[in-house]
Amino acid sequence: MMNEPGDPTAKPTSASDKPRQAHDAELDKLKFYRAEIKDEFALLSNRVSAYISAQAFLIIAYTSAMGNQNPQWGHEFRVVFPPFLATLGIVTSFQAWLGIRAASDTIALWRIKQNQLLAANPALEDYHVERPFITRRNGKLVDITHERSLVFARWSPLTFTIAWLVFGALSIALNLQR
Repeated sequence: MMNEPGDPTAKPTSASDKPRQAHDAELDKLKFYRAEIKDEFALLSNRVSAYISAQAFLIIAYTSAMGNQNPQWGHEFRVVFPPFLATLGIVTSFQAWLGIRAASDTIALWRIKQNQLLAANPALEDYHVERPFITRRNGKLVDITHERSLVFARWSPLTFTIAWLVFGALSIALNLQR
């Protein structure tokens, strides 16, 4: 608890309390940074989960549309609906990529702040975990373990975009053959 100026009941702050208060303030800052990183990872996880669920729904709709054998309107349906779903899949992939990229970039910014705080405060060394897979890339230290943890989230929109391009081309090519 901080002493308020002019508070007659406040205990005088000794010189030995100041380093501890400074350490506590830095520790609180570290806890805040880690909480922000945790919240951003939760946000990223929710975005990826919602995106994968939406893609699964679109793929199910696409396969059902491609298999439509209705003799009256099935051909017209197969000509129009699967390419529309492929386009929708590409658009949602782009939109998801924006959100996933924003969360990944925010995590990186909070990690930079955290690493700077840890580097500037040797007293916080006990709160720092040295990972075995740290390398230097472009003059910067890179945490390979952290980078690998983001691979699926970062690459899933591109993977689905490529898949939707193939699905769209496939549906058009199959309908041109008929």
